[in-house]
Amino acid sequence: MGRAALSSQTCTIASAAALAGDEWAIIILREIFLGTRRFDNFLRQTVMSSHLLSQRLNTLETSNWSRSRVMGRLGSRNKRTKKDG
Repeated sequence: MGRAALSSQTCTIASAAALAGDEWAIIILREIFLGTRRFDNFLRQTVMSSHLLSQRLNTLETSNWSRSRVMGRLGSRNKRTKKDG
């Protein structure tokens, strides 16, 4: 079973296994659990390009591993947190 087949499974174990194949996603999850919440802090801590970081954060959000919350008055900033439950 390939990575694409794993990611299409409804089983959370299969979903985690597919995600685990992406080293950057694991690094981002580590940072979330260590308390990193803002995009610029993720950039500093992971030394990823902003484009790659944005892609991986969106992947984690669509896979229900993290979520984004709007911070600030005009929605100019987002805060990332781990998905509860």
